[in-house]
Amino acid sequence: MSDQLIHAITEEPIQFNQELRSGDDKTYIMFPDHSKVLCQLIDDSGNYIKSDGTPGEEQVWCKVCDQRCFYSDILYWVIPLSKIIDGEYDVCKDGASTRASLISQPISKLDEKTGN
Repeated sequence: MSDQLIHAITEEPIQFNQELRSGDDKTYIMFPDHSKVLCQLIDDSGNYIKSDGTPGEEQVWCKVCDQRCFYSDILYWVIPLSKIIDGEYDVCKDGASTRASLISQPISKLDEKTGN
């Protein structure tokens, strides 16, 4: 897959907002809501979990629902695409967290040489 940012449901291209970045303003550009990302999910304590909530490592395709900036990372609330049925899901029951540093596709890390 390319590093093109797409809408998780419609598969239409969407754009990063270059103004929304991690708090250090140099590490990550924030994914907008509805972005499709491949990531490792984490629980409330930061431990790796699978899409079914059990402990373990698993790369999961997700839809971004919410985000919070921290100094050198961004915390996201995401919904695994496997839990979205006919466009419907329960944002609280079906969601989980991930960090920008745990997203493998597409890449949101800023280019350290250019700052873009």
